[in-house]
Amino acid sequence: MKITEVRTYSPVYPVKDPFSNAMRTTRERAFGIVEVITDSGVIGWGEGATVPARRALDAQVVGRNPFDYEVQPDWPRAHEPFPTLLEYDMSENALRTELAREPIRHSGGIVSVPQGPGLGIEIDREVLQKYC
Repeated sequence: MKITEVRTYSPVYPVKDPFSNAMRTTRERAFGIVEVITDSGVIGWGEGATVPARRALDAQVVGRNPFDYEVQPDWPRAHEPFPTLLEYDMSENALRTELAREPIRHSGGIVSVPQGPGLGIEIDREVLQKYC
């Protein structure tokens, strides 16, 4: 299996209660979503605070096996998960509640980890386009 394409998205959503500091007032938040497409039809999703430059993504991942990152010494190690930590946004966030077709739920301090590729969830493309 090889990665054939990487698509990037930069959704922006309004915050329920804007907040300020000495430098600015925050009325909306943005983050990055990456869609990784393989030649075998497997599609994976990833997310982060920003989207890496498209040229860098293409140079680093297109043509590689998405499951061989452990043996790629030139790949950044920041993408490896910390095994005991999960950041879970509990604020009112339309993207958290609308973007995934089956939202991740928090109950009693436990979050069931989705089992699909990438983020493990299926993204609602209409919602993604609404906020991009």
